[in-house]
Amino acid sequence: MRMFSFLFILSAALLPSACAPTTQTPNISNSMAAEEVALQRELAVKENTKMAQRLENIAAPILLANAPLCEDMVAPYVGAHFITKDAVHKDYRETMAKLYGVDSRPTVTMIAEKTPASKVLKVGDMITHVDGQTLPEGKAGLKKLETLLNKNEVATPMKLTLDRAGKSVDVTLNPVHACNSPVTLAMSDAVNAAADGKNIIVTKGMMRFVENDTELATVVGHELAHNTRAHVAAKSGNAIIGGILGAVVTVATGVDVTDLGMQIGAGVNSQGFEAEADYVGLYHTARAGYNIDQAPNLWRRMAASNPGAIHMAGGSHPSTAKRFLALEATVKEIKSKKAKGQKLVPEERQVQPAQATEHKPGGND
Repeated sequence: MRMFSFLFILSAALLPSACAPTTQTPNISNSMAAEEVALQRELAVKENTKMAQRLENIAAPILLANAPLCEDMVAPYVGAHFITKDAVHKDYRETMAKLYGVDSRPTVTMIAEKTPASKVLKVGDMITHVDGQTLPEGKAGLKKLETLLNKNEVATPMKLTLDRAGKSVDVTLNPVHACNSPVTLAMSDAVNAAADGKNIIVTKGMMRFVENDTELATVVGHELAHNTRAHVAAKSGNAIIGGILGAVVTVATGVDVTDLGMQIGAGVNSQGFEAEADYVGLYHTARAGYNIDQAPNLWRRMAASNPGAIHMAGGSHPSTAKRFLALEATVKEIKSKKAKGQKLVPEERQVQPAQATEHKPGGND
């Protein structure tokens, strides 16, 4: 209490004599600032939506073309994003309503090019009924719509009733099978992309770094390969094994190295997983119709932007030099197969029968 009284007295004493700016700055009212806040929010939403739209446009053909390689990671795909106003942060609800008509029912905010949704839906459409079922309002409606879309395992046509600019419109949406690996734009400025076993995450920093569609498609194909080849699960398994071995050492020595064992385990074969994702990922990209000739240049530009990564050893990832050269070799391999009319499927390593695993991606293409 005494400290509070002292601080209050000190503040009161300083106020009359405290130093202050001496220039006549513009007087900005709260109403003026509020208008500018609204404008800046619109600009932010438009920029993020533009990036997300580009990412979805690049990813869509990759997810569609590689369904045969995704095996059990396949689901119906329409190529549209839906949202309701209660799923939007309260500061941006008015902005989303103004720009995209987002309301209480699932509203279309983005549509990927050349997808089923692009043929029958428009941004701003509100979905009110699916196959005669009324969608509830709010997040419950989003969840119901997602359930109806995903349970359609055979990708059969769906009857949708829309509220389009105040008019009721009936359309037929025809989902198609695609790799079930949704692509998400992350707000980070770091130049990065990641996969978690199912989803693909690409940062705004990476979106700004890539120079063309081929580079972005190469990034998406790489992350899809992490998911289709189950690298995340494999690394988790290695971490568990490392943790168990660490626990054994802990019991024997009295020094707790369990966490260290998990970290070491998670790093086992890390470079191999990354090299495989580069290799398989470029097949994913090529199968989607992208010209992969310049894809390896991504790693030369990465090296130029991060000179510290230019060395032989690499780290959790292979060195940029090895990645560039490996992608060049993969480009030649893929182009050779195209010239010979062969299927574009990655080459599996030849192993002894006792070492063979059950997972054989691409076997049903």
